[in-house]
Amino acid sequence: MDYFKGFDLSSYVAALAIAIGATACSAGAPDLEGNESVQEDLTTSQAIARAQQWVDASLDYCQAAYGQVDSDDSCWSKPWESDHRCYRRGESSQWDSYRSDCSGLVAWAWGLSTGLSTRSFAPKSDAVSHVINAADLAPGDAINIPGDHIMLFTGWVTNGKRATFIEEPGCNLNKVTVTHARKITTDVSISGSNITPSGRSTFKAIRIDRTGGGGGSSGSSGDDCVVGGYYCGGDKVSGDPDTLYQCTGGTSGRAVQSCANGCSVNPGSDDTCKSGGTSSGGCVVGGYYCGGDKVSGDANTLYQCTGGSSGRVVQRCASGCSVNSGQDDWCKPAGSGNCVVGGYYCGGDKVNGDPNTLYKCTGGSSGTVVERCGSGCSVNAGKDDSCKSGGGCVVGGYYCGGDKVSGDSSTLYKCTGGSSGTVAQRCASGCSVNSGQDDSCKGGGSCVVGGSYCGGDKVSGDPNTLYKCTGGSSGSVIRKCASGCSVNSGRDDTCK
Repeated sequence: MDYFKGFDLSSYVAALAIAIGATACSAGAPDLEGNESVQEDLTTSQAIARAQQWVDASLDYCQAAYGQVDSDDSCWSKPWESDHRCYRRGESSQWDSYRSDCSGLVAWAWGLSTGLSTRSFAPKSDAVSHVINAADLAPGDAINIPGDHIMLFTGWVTNGKRATFIEEPGCNLNKVTVTHARKITTDVSISGSNITPSGRSTFKAIRIDRTGGGGGSSGSSGDDCVVGGYYCGGDKVSGDPDTLYQCTGGTSGRAVQSCANGCSVNPGSDDTCKSGGTSSGGCVVGGYYCGGDKVSGDANTLYQCTGGSSGRVVQRCASGCSVNSGQDDWCKPAGSGNCVVGGYYCGGDKVNGDPNTLYKCTGGSSGTVVERCGSGCSVNAGKDDSCKSGGGCVVGGYYCGGDKVSGDSSTLYKCTGGSSGTVAQRCASGCSVNSGQDDSCKGGGSCVVGGSYCGGDKVSGDPNTLYKCTGGSSGSVIRKCASGCSVNSGRDDTCK
């Protein structure tokens, strides 16, 4: 009897080969190394944008290419699968050849070949990546457990303590209910090259080997750039070392000026284009100058360069304008008194600096940058200065001072309309600005797992919400407290 009559053996062999080569993202399937060739050379911002495409499309997790048999039986009950094949919701033809699993997402993000698995990346293989210190993670890097799971790192919320990732979580990873590409923000602990997200196993921090990215050149410290600040490419921002960039977040920036004579890295102040000694004396667009120092105008007025020798008035300097070689000029501090150590001041108000930047006083007239104020800095008599609100807040939402509401950057406010808010909580450990969700007080120390805490009391979150501690300063919501949350010394916090 012909047992194979009508059976397509070639199709069966092809399907079996795909199933054997599938990547395991906590799914228990085999995880074999694939072709490690690099197909494209992408910048950090392009890599993150490509991963975000999968998030925006809610691209379903599947351990095979489009239309092929999925070896991971944990997904077989999902409605988008037909006869155990990957017919993915949100599918675009450009992703057809990629598995939409964890390693497929990173491979797509970085323009790598479709055959890569978690074992194709460091620390298992150094063919396309290498291990780095977790403290040096920069947007576009990744964290990996060979044979288990890999995630794309998109940035720090709090350096070394809280971070954001993009992942394809699988159909059975920690019993997740989300089975498509997603962005997550979580507390982490780090030690050397190890990084442990809250509730997860320990990963290795890795960087892609390529000229265009893998975290980019981020300077020797590995810190993110200060939003609004000016940096030469390679000094905390990715890019050409002979181009001046304005930081837009993480290690990304927009090009301000190509520096014909090279770019000067100025520790402790904005980087600048080097002077070419020409007679025209043109100012650097976006830089700050006293009148007569490369811009036309009053010597006691500070200008922002708009090109050539022209500038717009930033501030009239009551105590005179200071010309500073190799860095922005600024208004001299008003008054004879020193700033109060730990207080917040706009540049020119008892601290040296840019009048549209908020500083924390470190003594005398010196300060460290707290925030570049996109809508200007407000001098507040008798209390801390603050960044002006840059647009209306959402009524009822929670905002740190300077983030759409006026106020102290270490205080959490509840929006009452426009740029006004009522004080919700003074944040002893600082206030965290959270993109796309309510801002929150940072947790001050580790909470006891299983204990109940109000947001800001050892767990990060809304001070009027009660959380159950899940470890570190992370917690899961128990309930929103309509009448507020009560912090109780020596016992669980409770809703009022």
